[in-house]
Amino acid sequence: MASSQTENGKKNESYPLKDMNSSSTKTDETTPLTKHNDDNNGGENNVGKEQTGLEEKLSSLEKDNEAANQNTKRTVINLGNVEEILQDQKIRVIIGIVGCVLLLLAIAVIITLLILNANNDDKTHRFLRIVPRPRGPTNLVYYRHGDLKKESGIRSWMEMVKEIDEFLAPYRRPINASLCAVNDRSSIPDDTVCLFDLNTIASECLKPDYGYMSGSPCIFIVFNNITDWMPNAGSNDTSDTTGVVELECTTNTQFDAENIGPMEFTPYQGFSSVFFPYKKQINYMAPFVALRLPSPTQNVGIGLTCRLLASNLQPSSSLQPPMPPPSTLLNQTTATVTNMITTAVDYDYYTQEPVPYLPFNIYIE
Repeated sequence: MASSQTENGKKNESYPLKDMNSSSTKTDETTPLTKHNDDNNGGENNVGKEQTGLEEKLSSLEKDNEAANQNTKRTVINLGNVEEILQDQKIRVIIGIVGCVLLLLAIAVIITLLILNANNDDKTHRFLRIVPRPRGPTNLVYYRHGDLKKESGIRSWMEMVKEIDEFLAPYRRPINASLCAVNDRSSIPDDTVCLFDLNTIASECLKPDYGYMSGSPCIFIVFNNITDWMPNAGSNDTSDTTGVVELECTTNTQFDAENIGPMEFTPYQGFSSVFFPYKKQINYMAPFVALRLPSPTQNVGIGLTCRLLASNLQPSSSLQPPMPPPSTLLNQTTATVTNMITTAVDYDYYTQEPVPYLPFNIYIE
């Protein structure tokens, strides 16, 4: 196509239709592609989002699994702790059972020892005995004074008081007893029961606790009802002039002398001769001496020996039975020898000559 000039003399340009169409076509051709690419990009974004969501879910599941595993581990640990606790409880139960068994065994041993000691009390036939009754072969008077709530393995002072109450009951209510004078004893019938007056005893030894609660006990030394025994006049017998068969009480060692403190005797240090001889009178009131210990040392054993003094009392050395010579034993049967040895061992228990002395020990806790 030829170019033409306008009125202004300018040259007008014309554009071929083909070029225009070509340009338009290119524009149109590129537009769908661009849209397609945009669609693809949008799809990729959606897929990415979906993958991210899946990853988050997987991560959450893994966390849940880890938490579940942790809980499982904790449960296992807790079960282990429970087992340990149960095991500890079993051990404690076993220890408790063993302790109870040992305690019962200890109690059984103590009871057995007490029974053995009770059966092993001094059985020597003596002129004297004491109240409260001593225990064991050493004649031990032991008790706990003061607070009754204090725990201890020995007798309390209340037990001693009960025993003394029982001993003094007949003296508090004498039956058919007569007031006897020393000078009239020979004229009194043998079946007469002479009165032992409790008013002649020190007031401290007649208190409700007899001094045991405070640790100043009164020990009652009693004539042991030796039938037909009558004190004879002699160098060691003052009953003819004073009417009293003397009683001598001494400590056994220097240690005992340092810990016994003063000793007080009432009604006097001996027995009135009006109570002899003992003829098995009904309701006989055996004479006694109340020995008071105002201040003995506590928590130590203190040994004493009390002896009845009279010229017709044999010394202890003459009371042992003679053992047969060995040549005699060889000619005896086993049964005979056993009988002879047993008789020798039990001689002090059954001899007609009682022992005039009484050793005993006192322990105050």
